Amino acid sequence: MSRTRKTTTTTKRTTKTAKAATTKEPIMADAVKAEVKADKAAEAVEEKAETVKESAEKKTAEVKKAAEEKTAEVKKAAAEKTAEVKKAAQEKTEEVKKAAAEKTAEVKKAVEKAGEEVKAAVAEKKEEVKKAAKAPVKAARAKKAAKAEPQTKVFFQYMGGQVEQETLVEKVVADAKAQGVAVESVKLYVKPEEGKCYYVANDNFMGAVDLF
Repeated sequence: MSRTRKTTTTTKRTTKTAKAATTKEPIMADAVKAEVKADKAAEAVEEKAETVKESAEKKTAEVKKAAEEKTAEVKKAAAEKTAEVKKAAQEKTEEVKKAAAEKTAEVKKAVEKAGEEVKAAVAEKKEEVKKAAKAPVKAARAKKAAKAEPQTKVFFQYMGGQVEQETLVEKVVADAKAQGVAVESVKLYVKPEEGKCYYVANDNFMGAVDLF
């Protein structure tokens, strides 16, 4: 009977151990599956992280390139604008210089002209003063000469004929005028034997009139 109990007890332990072993196998399989799944998930995360990293690097490169291109464009535009401003400033400076030179020339010309006008006016005034100073002297001399010289009349007589010098001069002037000559000066050549008075008017016109 003791053997029977012992055998029964041994059988129960064996059965219990077998059951425990059977229960443990599915648990281990699940753990392996979970580990594999975790490994795959980790790999997927790593791949995703790598993809994100590459995308970020690519995006960074694109942004950097765009920034460099934009910077180059801005620098180029700034250089062009600076050149335009510099050119405009130079042109404006040249215009100002040219205008200043023209204005200076105009002022200089006006000053020279004014100087010439002043000189001419001064010279004219001096001449007027000289004439004014000489006028009384000339008047006095003329008056003195008039007083000193006696009034005279000249008569030409020949063979009973007679003519006054003043009358003869009037006849000569009238004769020259009739021929279109305005007498400014005249020289008389009297020839009583011919009854003629020859004359030369203005040193270039010759004529003759009857003496009596």
